[in-house]
Amino acid sequence: MSAGLSHSGNCAAVLHTTTAPGSMAKMTVGLTPGTTEAYADGWFNIAGEGQVGNNVPYFRFFSGRLRVMDVFRQNISHELMLRISTPEGFTYTTLRQDVPTNSWHRLVMHVVPNGPGTNVQIWWDGRSVYAGTVSIPATTVDMVQLGSEHDQQMADIYVDDVIVTSGTGTPAPVPGPLPASKGDPSKPLNDFRGDGQAVVLAAGTLAADTVVRRGRRPARMTRA
Repeated sequence: MSAGLSHSGNCAAVLHTTTAPGSMAKMTVGLTPGTTEAYADGWFNIAGEGQVGNNVPYFRFFSGRLRVMDVFRQNISHELMLRISTPEGFTYTTLRQDVPTNSWHRLVMHVVPNGPGTNVQIWWDGRSVYAGTVSIPATTVDMVQLGSEHDQQMADIYVDDVIVTSGTGTPAPVPGPLPASKGDPSKPLNDFRGDGQAVVLAAGTLAADTVVRRGRRPARMTRA
């Protein structure tokens, strides 16, 4: 925990990882069994990036042991990227061209898992930067992770005001409006499962500058 740097309140969580063998920092939250949609909402401040070819993760969605999608900041190039694990390999989409370090940014992800018909919408600092249908090798998601599951993925990530929600009802449409997250960020993450999200803050739109890369992994990437 950090009492010196936070988005709101008096402290923020810190994920600190070095290049030392075994160094790893992550937080996870389980989702409602049989989840038909999930939201992950949080504020992030990347104070230190890692080596060339690596990235710094924000939210990662899992189905069992399989990471089906995540948003990360690529080291050196500073791009904000969406990565989808498809049956054919990885698909990469550039969401923003440059994300500076030592600054707070809000990321919201809405995921409606449904195999090849999975819907995803992403907001960055209140603006919809991606909305579309992707193909993943799973029909549900059961965990959201902050940080990396790999060791030696060097980074300093400050995290604050995180709320993760999920449910088994009829999913909200994609694209849709940015919801106002309900819940108390001072409570443990698992307390947020099942919270509703109804208040509209901004209309969602597909960003015009979205660029898609296809392949096993983009150039310069050595650590996922």
